[in-house]
Amino acid sequence: MHEFWAQFNKSTVVSGLLALIIWSAVVYLAVAGQVVPDVLAAGAAVVVGFFFGARSGQQAERVQQLNRKAKGGNDDGRD
Repeated sequence: MHEFWAQFNKSTVVSGLLALIIWSAVVYLAVAGQVVPDVLAAGAAVVVGFFFGARSGQQAERVQQLNRKAKGGNDDGRD
């Protein structure tokens, strides 16, 4: 449960849920044969872009931490 709240504080959970809700609406409308509003489609693209962009930023931070550890540096996030 601690990991959930840690991810929630990073907004990973919130952005993931938001992406899931918006894309579910887009898929539902498409499958139901209804027109997907441009605003909803654009919003879905923005949310998913933000979600993956945030994830790539977290990955880059992890790589930097591992590089510092490998070089014998500290892991406090400062250079």
